Amino acid sequence: VFLATKFANVISPDRQYFVRGDSQYVREAGDTSLKRLGLDSIDLYYVHRIDKTVPIEETIYALKELVGAGKIKFIGLSECSSDTLRRAYAVHPISAVQIEYSPFSLDIEHEEISLLKTCRELGVSIVCYSPLGRGLLTGQITSVGDFEENDIRRFLPRFSKDNFPKNLQLVEKFPLLKGGSYAERAKFVRLYVCMYVCMYVCSFVRSSNRNADTRTSRNPQNSC
Repeated sequence: VFLATKFANVISPDRQYFVRGDSQYVREAGDTSLKRLGLDSIDLYYVHRIDKTVPIEETIYALKELVGAGKIKFIGLSECSSDTLRRAYAVHPISAVQIEYSPFSLDIEHEEISLLKTCRELGVSIVCYSPLGRGLLTGQITSVGDFEENDIRRFLPRFSKDNFPKNLQLVEKFPLLKGGSYAERAKFVRLYVCMYVCMYVCSFVRSSNRNADTRTSRNPQNSC
């Protein structure tokens, strides 16, 4: 079992949400996570959201200390920019970036964002969330009424009154999705995401193995 978990999102007693990435909180969060999980070490520890009030270098340096203490093995980022990734990597190798990626969310491919390109250059693994377009690509959602009352998707732009019907039409333009079962649709999208990410990231990791002996220790995954 390879275990990954996160920290940084904080909810106050009065239900206010904020993000913390200061060194003191990083250390406290690490110890709290270990205690809750009943573990001596966490395989992959993500910074769930980037604290914009604290230099990313401070956050990563504190995580580097946790690595040195044997409390975590690998460091990951979630929802970061290309620049933030580079700055973080300069302090300590980043093993994974978690980001939304699907046929409906291709932002990381865009040249002006350049996150996919940066991950390729640095040999950082990409962990995709919502690869099924938050349910749009499953064929199981046909209206906002399919969501529970407290489902966050009710408030997302892609499911708005104007956008939702148009997005459903786009889904049916995928020839391999049209008329397919949930399992068939899920398989197609997984293949789409895996093939594209592998072309951009894993090919770079493999080609750089010959001149980077430490690459294996930096990444929780060595192949796709």
